[in-house]
Amino acid sequence: MGKLLSNYKKSVVDEIISSITTNTSQYYAFASNPITYSGNVPVVTSDDYSASFTNDWQMLFGKRLTGSDVIHIINNIPYTTNTVYTRYDNTTDMSNASFYAIVAPSLTGGSYNIFKCIDNNSGANSTVTPSQIQTTSFTTADGYTWRYITSITSANYSKFATTSYVPVFSNSASALRQRRHPAADAPH
Repeated sequence: MGKLLSNYKKSVVDEIISSITTNTSQYYAFASNPITYSGNVPVVTSDDYSASFTNDWQMLFGKRLTGSDVIHIINNIPYTTNTVYTRYDNTTDMSNASFYAIVAPSLTGGSYNIFKCIDNNSGANSTVTPSQIQTTSFTTADGYTWRYITSITSANYSKFATTSYVPVFSNSASALRQRRHPAADAPH
């Protein structure tokens, strides 16, 4: 049996999000009765075009998904002091490794910042919270080398985050410049 590589899985998710965002496909999320269902499980035929479901699943409500309802997610790995983070290595399967950390905002309404561990000081505990938002890697006093990846706004964190997962957004260079030099755009 073959192994699905992460690039393939990512491309499938990208395609689903694209089809929802561009309105080329219709996807729905629904909630059903919270009481355990005791009826027959729907029979799905081998013909993808003739599968049908009856309403005995006791659907309570549904919602058509739009582009603002779906997002890429990653495991929620909050930064915790005195923790060993795994050094990032693109030649191994890192899917279950804590190779990044999410730093909560210090101010209400601030952004959650994601930092990737480039070097973990030979497996030492991390004792200094990464905080530098810049385009290059930086080393903290505990010997860890980190790289800023992206930020999650408090609004998006509240909408999508769970104890297990958080949303992740790409980070454009212009957004990074604005975070690094907020005074440059301020009126004088």
